[in-house]
Amino acid sequence: MKEYNIKRHYETHHRERYERFQGEARKEKINELLAGLKKQQNVFTRSREISDAAVKASYLIANKIALASKPYAEGEFVKTCMLTAAEMVCPEKRQAFANISLARNTVADRISELAQDLDCQMAQKVKAFVAFSVAIDESTDITDVAQLAIFIRGVDESLTITEEFLDLVPMTDTTTADDIFSALVCALDKVGVDWTRADVEGLKEDVHAVQQVTSVHEKRITELEAKLNDQERYHRRWNLRLYGVPDEEGEDLRRKWWTSAVPRPDFLDKETRNALWPLIETARKEGKRAFFVGARAYIDGKLIKRIEPSQLTSEEQ
Repeated sequence: MKEYNIKRHYETHHRERYERFQGEARKEKINELLAGLKKQQNVFTRSREISDAAVKASYLIANKIALASKPYAEGEFVKTCMLTAAEMVCPEKRQAFANISLARNTVADRISELAQDLDCQMAQKVKAFVAFSVAIDESTDITDVAQLAIFIRGVDESLTITEEFLDLVPMTDTTTADDIFSALVCALDKVGVDWTRADVEGLKEDVHAVQQVTSVHEKRITELEAKLNDQERYHRRWNLRLYGVPDEEGEDLRRKWWTSAVPRPDFLDKETRNALWPLIETARKEGKRAFFVGARAYIDGKLIKRIEPSQLTSEEQ
């Protein structure tokens, strides 16, 4: 502010009140007014410091909850514990602890903001890399979905080495070399990687190596599924263990033991059927009901005696 503006304000509003103070009395009054001003300023400063400390504590506790993989609702329980301890240790500080917001939605927002801040820090570090390398690894979660873990390591101009976990990409469809390479490129583009400093051919070789490992795992899974399906072909009632009888590879217990214990119908052989066929044919021409049932022949419901081939005469043959 300009000097003449301050002087005019003083002479207009405060001259009659403070003109009577002269010499040492005037200095003491000025010091008293300055002390009062600082006290008022300290009230607001102190209040702001307490508020900032409460917000900072809220972020730190939310970070601990996230690192421990605890539910967001745990923040309210932590606050209850802190208030109980404050009442016993420092009752005068209880309000400071009460100002710390740890509601479920607040903890969720704090963790989201921390994650965004970490992403920004990572992007800034990646942009400063003069050289970098990546490492990828593939694993499967409990839902049998392939997960691609991506790590990055780089160095800046001050030779500071940074190594961080970059992203975890679910491979919900196929896991070919092209799919893995596309997921890797997308993850690196998110943090603003300078591709002029990357050896793309080297990345392709790494992806190809990972693809070979994945192919081996897929082949093994296919073999295990085939074995499991082969075992499930047998119904539970055929899962027999016969003590004293050695097991044979590929044996069919149903055919070996069950069918051998059940008498099978004696079907007609070709020679016997040919011997009985003239009788059946003649009966059909006469309008009679003639037919075969298993090893027997019937004409009008009467059983025709089976003739063995050895009993046939040369004329009947």
